[in-house]
Amino acid sequence: MVTHPPTYDPVVEGRTLPRPPGPLPTPPPGRAWVLVPDAGPTRTVRPGEPVPDLRAGGYRRLFLVDTTEHRLVLDLRLTGRGGRRHRSAAGWS
Repeated sequence: MVTHPPTYDPVVEGRTLPRPPGPLPTPPPGRAWVLVPDAGPTRTVRPGEPVPDLRAGGYRRLFLVDTTEHRLVLDLRLTGRGGRRHRSAAGWS
């Protein structure tokens, strides 16, 4: 049986961009770049999308994020009237 960790952090890497920033390649399959500027909205770049000019966008931070599918398990303990136990999302409780 495959066991899965109880938590998942999609951030693979995070770093401050150097000044001036160099060119950034397109992200690999299953990953995305999240570009964070000093002010304004973040920008997400997926594989195959053009990477914006980092200097023109005023981007200061860069995160590489895992975008592949991962199993999500919710273990909910549901109690009905009278303290009876009911089925949880992860099986019988």
